[in-house]
Amino acid sequence: IFLLFYEVPMLDKHQLKHDDLLWFTIDNIFSELMSQEKMYCIEDGKYLFYFFIIPKNNSIVWREGCIEKMNYLCDLLEDKWGVSVPAAISTFETQMEQIRFLYQDIMDAIEYKDIIGGRGVIDTESMKDTPDNLSIKSMGMFIEMALLQGDYEKILALSQELFDASDRTPSLIFRMQVLEVFHVVAQFYEHHET
Repeated sequence: IFLLFYEVPMLDKHQLKHDDLLWFTIDNIFSELMSQEKMYCIEDGKYLFYFFIIPKNNSIVWREGCIEKMNYLCDLLEDKWGVSVPAAISTFETQMEQIRFLYQDIMDAIEYKDIIGGRGVIDTESMKDTPDNLSIKSMGMFIEMALLQGDYEKILALSQELFDASDRTPSLIFRMQVLEVFHVVAQFYEHHET
Protein backbone atom coordinates (compact mmCIF):
# COMPACT_ATOMS: atom_id res chain seq x y z
CA ILE A 1 0.00 0.00 0.00
CA PHE A 2 1.30 3.37 -0.96
CA LEU A 3 -0.02 6.82 -0.11
CA LEU A 4 0.16 10.03 -2.08
CA PHE A 5 -1.15 13.35 -1.00
CA TYR A 6 -2.04 16.74 -2.38
CA GLU A 7 -3.03 19.68 -0.21
CA VAL A 8 -5.37 21.90 -2.15
CA PRO A 9 -4.91 25.51 -1.07
CA MET A 10 -8.00 27.41 -0.08
CA LEU A 11 -7.74 30.44 -2.31
CA ASP A 12 -10.57 32.58 -1.00
CA LYS A 13 -13.89 31.92 0.71
CA HIS A 14 -15.64 33.65 -2.18
CA GLN A 15 -13.95 31.58 -4.85
CA LEU A 16 -15.70 28.29 -4.16
CA LYS A 17 -16.20 27.56 -7.86
CA HIS A 18 -12.50 28.22 -8.47
CA ASP A 19 -11.58 25.82 -5.64
CA ASP A 20 -13.89 23.19 -7.10
CA LEU A 21 -12.23 23.63 -10.47
CA LEU A 22 -8.79 23.27 -8.90
CA TRP A 23 -9.89 20.04 -7.15
CA PHE A 24 -11.26 18.71 -10.39
CA THR A 25 -8.10 19.68 -12.30
CA ILE A 26 -5.71 18.04 -9.84
CA ASP A 27 -7.73 14.86 -9.61
CA ASN A 28 -8.38 14.65 -13.34
CA ILE A 29 -4.77 15.19 -14.42
CA PHE A 30 -3.29 12.95 -11.74
CA SER A 31 -5.81 10.20 -12.43
CA GLU A 32 -4.93 10.38 -16.11
CA LEU A 33 -1.20 10.26 -15.37
CA MET A 34 -1.72 7.19 -13.17
CA SER A 35 -4.47 5.56 -15.24
CA GLN A 36 -2.59 2.26 -15.50
CA GLU A 37 -2.55 1.82 -11.73
CA LYS A 38 -5.19 0.55 -9.34
CA MET A 39 -5.82 3.44 -6.99
CA TYR A 40 -8.34 4.82 -4.56
CA CYS A 41 -8.87 8.53 -4.03
CA ILE A 42 -10.26 10.09 -0.88
CA GLU A 43 -10.88 13.80 -0.46
CA ASP A 44 -12.06 15.71 2.56
CA GLY A 45 -12.39 19.30 1.37
CA LYS A 46 -8.72 20.16 1.88
CA TYR A 47 -6.74 17.05 1.02
CA LEU A 48 -6.63 14.53 -1.79
CA PHE A 49 -5.23 11.15 -0.76
CA TYR A 50 -4.41 8.47 -3.29
CA PHE A 51 -3.90 4.90 -2.11
CA PHE A 52 -2.14 2.49 -4.45
CA ILE A 53 -1.75 -1.24 -4.23
CA ILE A 54 1.35 -2.20 -6.14
CA PRO A 55 3.43 -5.36 -6.56
CA LYS A 56 6.64 -5.47 -4.54
CA ASN A 57 8.81 -6.59 -7.44
CA ASN A 58 8.79 -3.20 -9.21
CA SER A 59 8.26 -0.87 -6.29
CA ILE A 60 11.43 1.22 -6.68
CA VAL A 61 10.93 1.89 -10.39
CA TRP A 62 7.23 2.52 -9.82
CA ARG A 63 7.98 4.98 -7.03
CA GLU A 64 10.49 6.96 -9.11
CA GLY A 65 7.99 7.20 -11.98
CA CYS A 66 5.29 8.33 -9.59
CA ILE A 67 7.48 11.09 -8.13
CA GLU A 68 8.26 12.27 -11.65
CA LYS A 69 4.53 12.44 -12.50
CA MET A 70 3.71 14.23 -9.25
CA ASN A 71 6.41 16.82 -9.90
CA TYR A 72 5.08 17.26 -13.43
CA LEU A 73 1.62 18.03 -12.05
CA CYS A 74 2.94 20.42 -9.37
CA ASP A 75 5.03 22.27 -11.97
CA LEU A 76 2.11 22.44 -14.41
CA LEU A 77 -0.20 23.93 -11.78
CA GLU A 78 2.42 26.48 -10.74
CA ASP A 79 3.52 27.44 -14.26
CA LYS A 80 0.13 27.54 -15.97
CA TRP A 81 -2.19 28.69 -13.19
CA GLY A 82 0.15 30.20 -10.58
CA VAL A 83 -1.08 27.81 -7.88
CA SER A 84 1.39 26.14 -5.55
CA VAL A 85 0.08 22.76 -4.42
CA PRO A 86 2.12 20.92 -1.78
CA ALA A 87 2.43 17.20 -2.40
CA ALA A 88 4.05 14.32 -0.56
CA ILE A 89 4.73 10.69 -1.28
CA SER A 90 4.99 8.04 1.41
CA THR A 91 6.98 4.90 1.81
CA PHE A 92 5.40 1.48 1.27
CA GLU A 93 3.46 -0.44 3.87
CA THR A 94 2.40 -4.07 3.74
CA GLN A 95 0.04 -4.09 6.73
CA MET A 96 -3.28 -2.24 6.73
CA GLU A 97 -3.06 -1.35 10.43
CA GLN A 98 0.15 0.60 9.71
CA ILE A 99 -1.49 2.99 7.23
CA ARG A 100 -1.98 5.53 9.99
CA PHE A 101 1.80 5.89 10.16
CA LEU A 102 1.91 6.60 6.41
CA TYR A 103 -0.69 9.29 6.98
CA GLN A 104 1.32 10.79 9.84
CA ASP A 105 4.49 10.71 7.74
CA ILE A 106 2.69 12.54 4.92
CA MET A 107 1.32 15.21 7.26
CA ASP A 108 4.76 15.67 8.88
CA ALA A 109 6.38 15.96 5.44
CA ILE A 110 3.96 18.70 4.41
CA GLU A 111 4.55 20.50 7.72
CA TYR A 112 8.30 20.26 7.14
CA LYS A 113 7.85 21.51 3.54
CA ASP A 114 5.94 24.52 4.90
CA ILE A 115 8.90 25.34 7.16
CA ILE A 116 11.68 24.93 4.58
CA GLY A 117 9.68 26.16 1.58
CA GLY A 118 10.37 25.22 -2.01
CA ARG A 119 8.46 23.66 -4.83
CA GLY A 120 7.67 20.11 -5.82
CA VAL A 121 7.03 16.83 -4.10
CA ILE A 122 8.50 15.91 -0.75
CA ASP A 123 9.40 12.26 -0.30
CA THR A 124 8.90 10.88 3.19
CA GLU A 125 11.61 8.32 2.49
CA SER A 126 14.11 11.16 2.32
CA MET A 127 13.13 12.08 5.87
CA LYS A 128 15.11 9.29 7.51
CA ASP A 129 14.40 8.16 11.05
CA THR A 130 17.38 9.92 12.54
CA PRO A 131 16.80 12.61 15.14
CA ASP A 132 18.26 15.38 12.98
CA ASN A 133 15.82 14.55 10.17
CA LEU A 134 12.84 13.47 12.22
CA SER A 135 9.75 15.47 11.64
CA ILE A 136 8.26 17.24 14.59
CA LYS A 137 5.51 14.76 15.43
CA SER A 138 7.51 11.64 14.59
CA MET A 139 9.83 12.11 17.56
CA GLY A 140 6.77 12.42 19.78
CA MET A 141 5.31 9.28 18.23
CA PHE A 142 8.49 7.27 18.96
CA ILE A 143 8.57 8.56 22.54
CA GLU A 144 4.87 7.71 22.98
CA MET A 145 5.38 4.15 21.69
CA ALA A 146 8.26 3.68 24.11
CA LEU A 147 6.14 5.06 26.98
CA LEU A 148 3.32 2.66 26.16
CA GLN A 149 5.79 -0.23 26.18
CA GLY A 150 7.37 0.99 29.41
CA ASP A 151 10.75 1.09 27.63
CA TYR A 152 12.39 3.90 29.58
CA GLU A 153 15.86 3.04 28.23
CA LYS A 154 14.52 3.66 24.70
CA ILE A 155 13.07 7.00 25.83
CA LEU A 156 16.41 7.98 27.32
CA ALA A 157 18.24 6.91 24.13
CA LEU A 158 15.83 8.83 21.88
CA SER A 159 16.12 11.91 24.07
CA GLN A 160 19.91 11.69 24.05
CA GLU A 161 19.95 11.32 20.24
CA LEU A 162 17.64 14.31 19.89
CA PHE A 163 19.92 16.53 21.98
CA ASP A 164 23.10 15.15 20.37
CA ALA A 165 21.71 16.12 16.95
CA SER A 166 20.66 19.60 18.08
CA ASP A 167 23.67 21.29 16.45
CA ARG A 168 22.74 19.73 13.06
CA THR A 169 19.00 20.42 13.33
CA PRO A 170 17.51 23.78 12.33
CA SER A 171 16.77 25.59 15.58
CA LEU A 172 13.05 26.03 14.86
CA ILE A 173 12.58 22.31 14.17
CA PHE A 174 14.65 21.36 17.21
CA ARG A 175 12.54 23.59 19.49
CA MET A 176 9.34 22.15 18.02
CA GLN A 177 10.63 18.59 18.50
CA VAL A 178 11.44 19.28 22.15
CA LEU A 179 8.02 20.87 22.71
CA GLU A 180 6.34 17.90 21.05
CA VAL A 181 8.22 15.48 23.32
CA PHE A 182 7.18 17.46 26.42
CA HIS A 183 3.58 17.51 25.16
CA VAL A 184 3.53 13.73 24.52
CA VAL A 185 5.00 12.92 27.94
CA ALA A 186 2.59 15.26 29.72
CA GLN A 187 -0.40 13.82 27.84
CA PHE A 188 0.72 10.27 28.58
CA TYR A 189 0.99 10.86 32.31
CA GLU A 190 -2.24 12.85 32.39
CA HIS A 191 -4.12 9.90 30.87
CA HIS A 192 -2.27 7.17 32.79
CA GLU A 193 -2.33 8.57 36.32
CA THR A 194 -3.19 6.02 38.99
